[in-house]
Amino acid sequence: MSILLFETKEVMYTLDKNIELFYLPQIYFSKKELSAEQTGEKLFKFRVKGIKTFFKSTLFDKIISFEDYNNICTLTALQENSNVIVSSRVSIGNMYKNQMIHLMPYSFYVSNIKKLYKNIKVISVSQGVAEELKEYNIISKVIPNGIDIDKIKELSLVECDIKEPFLLHVGRFDTRQKGQKEALYAYSLIASKMKTKLVFIGDGKDKLHIQQEAERLKLEQRVIFKGYEQNPYCYMANCEAFLFPSVYEGLPNTFLEALSLNCKIISFKFIPSWREFAGYENVEFIDNDIEVLAQKIVDVLNQPNKKVKELNQRCINEFSLSQTFRKWENIILN
Repeated sequence: MSILLFETKEVMYTLDKNIELFYLPQIYFSKKELSAEQTGEKLFKFRVKGIKTFFKSTLFDKIISFEDYNNICTLTALQENSNVIVSSRVSIGNMYKNQMIHLMPYSFYVSNIKKLYKNIKVISVSQGVAEELKEYNIISKVIPNGIDIDKIKELSLVECDIKEPFLLHVGRFDTRQKGQKEALYAYSLIASKMKTKLVFIGDGKDKLHIQQEAERLKLEQRVIFKGYEQNPYCYMANCEAFLFPSVYEGLPNTFLEALSLNCKIISFKFIPSWREFAGYENVEFIDNDIEVLAQKIVDVLNQPNKKVKELNQRCINEFSLSQTFRKWENIILN
């Protein structure tokens, strides 16, 4: 088995020793010479050429591509190759609008998805994403992310270094999507009424902005920025409530992980897939509103501290790694 990566970034996962890594050639040029879209177009064409060259030298029984940009690059390079399976993992209607992902506009994604996802195997990460694809007459099979529930449970038992009561948000700092700003502003409305602190785990482009906002609100002693943590699960297991004010998600891993640890979850109705979790114990879905979020935090913290003793059986059945592997194996072999 081989993995082709588009960028020479450090691999954060432990790979099987039989997996061989390859990297596309890199291109360097001054972005000042071109507009953002021209730069994106140049990168796209360069990557398509690199993929074509790579597949000229090596034959594979199956080619699996993850994420829409990579899918479009691969399908453009290979054209009509029936051995390609692509996985669509984000909300098409929200992820690409009003921003340049890989320096390419929304129209690039919509037009290419409509054109290239026809007559091939398409895997969507959630029913919500599948419904979005269906709007473009793309039929897909749903295979959700799998989580390693046993490992998560084991890591959650590690001693937590925060001893005071705290609310928790885990995710990359992207305020357009992930809701750190909403979490902070909601907390600012109720912080004076409680001893509970607010903890952010994660890094990203908007982290400094949120830190500055916490200082402006005079909450720098109440809000803790932990940065990236290899083991967020010991924090999940000890938080008073897990805040998930995301606006949109394909299928959020951190939500699944918090769900598997029976956290009290307060979540916005992230589109397109929040309805798939309706009825899960310990999950409170609310309207995407800061004042509603603040009031719900108060309500949840005032509830009796009921802890579910066993992992949610629906989570075990639907989102375990073994289930995900089995479904992918069926797709690859058939």
